[in-house]
Amino acid sequence: MLDPANDIEVISGGTNTNINESSGNFTTTDDSAKIGVNNIVTALGSGDVTITTGTAGTPPAPSQSGNVSWKADMTYTGSTERTLTVNAIGNIVTNNKIEATGGKLNIKLNADSDQDGTGYVDIQANLISNGGDITIIGTDVNFNAYVQTSGGDLTLSPSKNDALVGFGTGAGGGFYIAEIEFAWLLLPNPDEPEPKG
Repeated sequence: MLDPANDIEVISGGTNTNINESSGNFTTTDDSAKIGVNNIVTALGSGDVTITTGTAGTPPAPSQSGNVSWKADMTYTGSTERTLTVNAIGNIVTNNKIEATGGKLNIKLNADSDQDGTGYVDIQANLISNGGDITIIGTDVNFNAYVQTSGGDLTLSPSKNDALVGFGTGAGGGFYIAEIEFAWLLLPNPDEPEPKG
């Protein structure tokens, strides 16, 4: 373990464990932190939200990897554009959907936030921003679910030079881009004819 930190699970309901919440900022106070997804939705009603894995706790804490596991569906229904940022020293895995159905929701998933070369993003459930931008940062990124911006930007940014992005199902997905060096990725419109020559 390169940089011990606190793990976070986003769970259903409205109970936080080992979390300090202040003005939309959720930070860990010890290992095995949990955030009730209802608290995130409530905070988005008032402003932007940032979730951050920290290095707090009484020794032997921190003793984890600084991972964020999103394990509850979240729907933002507010009419005001908001930004949800998740900063993980380790990995980010979204097992449940994050969506907006009212105003735009900018979604930023920032793995390997300390840039030590350890921290991937694994999208296992739909991300729907309703016109907001989606930004994904990590050493490796894998998409196994639907990502819809509805006019917002999709930005894929490596936290190291040899990052790998996979589109498909599982480790054997059908399309990979290695050593990403671009600031954004524009997928072609399937209704437009391919260019000649």
